[in-house]
Amino acid sequence: MRSTIADIRILLKNTMSLLMREFINKGALLIMLFFIGRLLGKAQLGQYTLALVISQILFLATDLGLNILLIREVSKDKSNASKYLFNFGVINFILSSLTLVLAGLVVVVLNCPKEVALVIYLCAFSYFLVRLIVLFESVFQAFEKMEYQLFGNLFKNIIFISLGIWYLYNGGGLIGLFCIFFIANALTLAIMGFFCMKMIGFKYPSLEIDALREYIIKTIPLWLTQLFAVLYLKIATLFLYRINGDEAVGIYNAAYVIVDGFIVLSGAIATAFFPLFSRLHRSSENDFKAVYEKSLSLVVFLFLPAAVLIALLSNRIALLLYGPGFESTALVMRFLSCTAFLVVFGSLNTYVMVTLDKQKVLPFICGFGVLLNVALNLSLIPRLNYIGAAISSILTEFIMFSTLMFVVIKCLGGFSLARVFLKTIIAAFVTGVFVYSFRHANIFVVVGLAILLYLAVTYFLKGFIFRERGYLKRILSAS
Repeated sequence: MRSTIADIRILLKNTMSLLMREFINKGALLIMLFFIGRLLGKAQLGQYTLALVISQILFLATDLGLNILLIREVSKDKSNASKYLFNFGVINFILSSLTLVLAGLVVVVLNCPKEVALVIYLCAFSYFLVRLIVLFESVFQAFEKMEYQLFGNLFKNIIFISLGIWYLYNGGGLIGLFCIFFIANALTLAIMGFFCMKMIGFKYPSLEIDALREYIIKTIPLWLTQLFAVLYLKIATLFLYRINGDEAVGIYNAAYVIVDGFIVLSGAIATAFFPLFSRLHRSSENDFKAVYEKSLSLVVFLFLPAAVLIALLSNRIALLLYGPGFESTALVMRFLSCTAFLVVFGSLNTYVMVTLDKQKVLPFICGFGVLLNVALNLSLIPRLNYIGAAISSILTEFIMFSTLMFVVIKCLGGFSLARVFLKTIIAAFVTGVFVYSFRHANIFVVVGLAILLYLAVTYFLKGFIFRERGYLKRILSAS
């Protein structure tokens, strides 16, 4: 019993560390977006987000899922951590170098001006260091020392945010800002590397090419899923820049930040449910199915009213966050609130597919999403600019949501979606009518009253949070 309690404490500590790390990273991104938008304008914001998107896509394109394997192998055999770190480190260094070459090719294809190209190169060099930082983080995760990851990310973002904001307020631009980003990552890499080497007692082993080749083959399905997912979510930025320029990218990504926020929050919920899914799937199919329905209900309960609020108050939100000059962002935000709601189901359903050992289906679904999104972007962006990109995002995400939900429901033997959605939709509709009626009042008062009204209507309808909390407590306690 004591060991079980100790395991739970370690699990909670590590889960909270990972979640806090994600919140810190996304929070830092949001802060920089706001300050760049207000101090430098739409065009510079577009260049900043373009560089980040290119680096993120190339990072995943050359990742090959090796860090997941490193965690698994070191977790099994901590005595050989030095061997795994060295071998995976060599491959990561080679792949990081390839990322820099690919960044140069992207710059040529997009026909970027010299200043934009330099911004992209600086960001790519920073992500070269990020890949090596993630390598050390994987070892910490395997040793269940996630607090080191949290410390590293906190250290990096404190340096970047504090120096970055000071630099921008003193008339600085993107080139200097990305130099600060590079320095922050270099210092973090040095600190994380020192602690990691000290923890494992690093010794230089030999390089094992055959074993690495076998590892890479095993990770291909999950790697393709990750790559395709980020492509269909982010590739609109590249099309927008190539067709309409950096201002269009700035307007679009200023609104797209809400989608990123929803992804982080829903990912946290999915991560919390994943161990429970795995345990119940082995012990009780009925309990597994019931908890999946409850997790869907929780996601709908939390994110549907948030999407409604963002859609109805987008004008006020855009003005509050970015100031005058970002009026067009409000309309894009209204469209993307629909995407944000649909995207929250992705993490949850992906974990369910992995639990059911159906992960090999995921690359095909996500690959179809990429092809669909590319076709829609090529068709709509030349005609409708950033609105076309937003519409493409909604249509793609709706098809992806419908397809993945259909597959999951079929694998589980079917259940009623009306039971999951209906009462929350009614409560969100009533709340939306109230918000629309008072949309010109103080935004903080309106949001506060809207939350109270939503909870009151949910209580009256005996909706999720009031109907199922006892059941969820029993299941979580039993697990």
